[in-house]
Amino acid sequence: TAIIIIICISAIIYSNQQINSTSSEQTVSSSELIKTHFNSGIEHMLKKEYATAAKEWEQLLLINNQIPEAHVNLGFSLIEEKKYQAAAEHFSIAMDINPYQANAYYGLAICYEKLGDLEAALGSMRSFIHLAKEGDEAFVRKARSAIWEWANPLDKPFVDNNQQPQESTN
Repeated sequence: TAIIIIICISAIIYSNQQINSTSSEQTVSSSELIKTHFNSGIEHMLKKEYATAAKEWEQLLLINNQIPEAHVNLGFSLIEEKKYQAAAEHFSIAMDINPYQANAYYGLAICYEKLGDLEAALGSMRSFIHLAKEGDEAFVRKARSAIWEWANPLDKPFVDNNQQPQESTN
């Protein structure tokens, strides 16, 4: 469910942005192909057809590999297929393209946790919280929960600098 919400957020962000191209030779037909693959990828993810969705994202990235949302959505499709290393690579590419792509940090944290690297998972999830925007509250709560869970086995206290100290009621 969380992944589907992230995908829908990515779709909204993507549909409100102009397609960035590194080539001045991009044609209307490639723009249409990108939109077709993007929408098809979203549809397949919503149907939980992750392997088919991954193929759509890969086709889209063959046309334009500079769309961070496509890398993120491919990453989440690969997570569902338990291909954590490949997913991590796509989240990293998305962050290289757009360092403020918050959901890439969230996905990367999930990958690192699944791959057994809790230190890296903690760092990525903290970055997600730092970059999260208004409307991401549900994911921020999940991220804080994950940080608490991951920090305990490492015997490192979780300090949330965004939380206000609670006054004692004594």
